[in-house]
Amino acid sequence: EAELLCSRIGIMVNGKLRCIGTSSYLKEKFGKGYMLLMNFDEESRPNILQFLSEKFHLKSDSAGPCHQASVNKTEIVKDFPGQLIIRIPILKKNAASSSANASDS
Repeated sequence: EAELLCSRIGIMVNGKLRCIGTSSYLKEKFGKGYMLLMNFDEESRPNILQFLSEKFHLKSDSAGPCHQASVNKTEIVKDFPGQLIIRIPILKKNAASSSANASDS
């Protein structure tokens, strides 16, 4: 609600103002990314995991309940039959521009 009603948001911890800014600034500075909840038929699980692997560099091996990609830390947070919850990190502008500059060289 604060995002819709306010132009700036302040966060207090133990009665002290710790940070203040617009919602987009706070998300960029402190956010961990997007949470994606996917519901699907269980027989389509291999296709879903392949899509996530291709688009978000998610490793879909069977190493455990929390699979992580080394490139950008895309991970499966919860793995239920017919449902996945995935955390997709926000790519920082500096990281994206530095990798673009490296490929130009």
